[in-house]
Amino acid sequence: MNLSNIKILIVEDELLFAKDLRNQLTDKGYTVSDIATNGLDAIIKAESQNVNLILMDIRLKGKLDGIDTGKLLKQKIDIPIIYITALTDEKTKASANDIHPLAFITKPFDEVQLENAIEKLITHENSN
Repeated sequence: MNLSNIKILIVEDELLFAKDLRNQLTDKGYTVSDIATNGLDAIIKAESQNVNLILMDIRLKGKLDGIDTGKLLKQKIDIPIIYITALTDEKTKASANDIHPLAFITKPFDEVQLENAIEKLITHENSN
């Protein structure tokens, strides 16, 4: 699997941040399939667009936060998730770790940290 083969879904309710992240990723050669702004939208798009990776905030508008959304996604399609969030308290991290995210990146994030997390997925997929 190479960079352009990875289809990424961004789940972020702050649209400006999501668009900036999409631009950063596409500039690096990744394919961003879409942006979802809430948990329900994320589930629908992840199932219908055959994505390989989800970059998701924990704080989302609507009934489902990023952790609830992640749990539902893992039950339905077991897709790798990288959390990108400003929530850093231990309780939140422990809840997020229940779904075994690929990474937990704190906002504001370092681009290299995100690239390393995505590279971890590529390496894992290539070894299978």
